Amino acid sequence: MKRHLALVLIVIALFVKFWPGRGLNSHSDQVSGALTVRGLHLGMTRKEVLQKLGPPLEEVESDIYRHFKETRYKQSQGFGDPEIIYDAQGLAVSVSGETLEWPGGSLSRSVGLKQVMRFFPELLELRTPIYHPYMPGAYYAEGRNLMLSLESGGMFSTPNFVRAELTVPYLTFEVRPNQFKNRLLSDTADRIKRPNRLKLLNSRAIGCFQCCRVLHTQPKWPADPQHRDWGVCPYCDQDMLVGGSSSEITPEFLSLLHKAWLGT
Repeated sequence: MKRHLALVLIVIALFVKFWPGRGLNSHSDQVSGALTVRGLHLGMTRKEVLQKLGPPLEEVESDIYRHFKETRYKQSQGFGDPEIIYDAQGLAVSVSGETLEWPGGSLSRSVGLKQVMRFFPELLELRTPIYHPYMPGAYYAEGRNLMLSLESGGMFSTPNFVRAELTVPYLTFEVRPNQFKNRLLSDTADRIKRPNRLKLLNSRAIGCFQCCRVLHTQPKWPADPQHRDWGVCPYCDQDMLVGGSSSEITPEFLSLLHKAWLGT
């Protein structure tokens, strides 16, 4: 009898854990309007952020993205709040923190998955939250350039919101190519991955989707071992190169890639 009761309790707990988010579209409180994190949005210049928040606690060169800078303000749970990534032109391409705001509403820590899904029913689960070993879940809304992190507080507890990131698709390394709804993103995701030496050397034409120019010379190859197979544009010194046929790699195609991947 006790064993049966224990099984019933486990089933109920699992039901409560995994039911939130199903069938909510017809009762959703979908968010409209611009999203911000700590009052910041994508595309802001470093000057605009400094005017709003003042100097950051820390600013360092990115280890992953060439000439990108990562800045952190108040430290919280090992992350900056907010934390901003600027591209080489000084535009914010990622803004993350513990609150997400929009006209008339917001998300803050400990809001449950059910309510999160009411706000954003289009969220795609990239990774399920795990309590032990600890691993936060990742949820992505492509059309909003939004990544949410939720964590599980216990074996049978409902995941809760802990962090939001507004980010251009180029920085969403957790999204698999076939998970993008935008056809251009899904078709080119594998082609822009680094290291890319072999892909570029075997291409008839090479272009840069940062400066949107077709290369008329070979890419540059960094000397340091970690990045020596990452092709670099000889014109703008960025490593955002893509190869293809001569008829495909045009300034117009590169402009489309720039808008799709960098959103600026």
